[in-house]
Amino acid sequence: MEKEKIIEKLKGEGYDEVYEWEDKPDAHYSAHKHNFDTKLVILEGELSIEIQMVYGKKILRPGEEMVIPKETFHAAWAGPTGCKYIVGEKHK
Repeated sequence: MEKEKIIEKLKGEGYDEVYEWEDKPDAHYSAHKHNFDTKLVILEGELSIEIQMVYGKKILRPGEEMVIPKETFHAAWAGPTGCKYIVGEKHK
């Protein structure tokens, strides 16, 4: 799916802040949480996500998406070639 269509789709789903993000190879985000719902849609590369540190890592690849509910602890690791993705945030 084209980047512009993904952005339109997320806005249509009520995500009020939508932007593209890029991680360098092997980037890591320690366990954290947000006070808003987040949706990720992978464009290039891969991103491993571990939710609530209980369910193990889920590897997301191009075209795949994941919703991370607000106040949910999660950690993330970019793949060996990095990762580009669209982020949607619901602040309302």
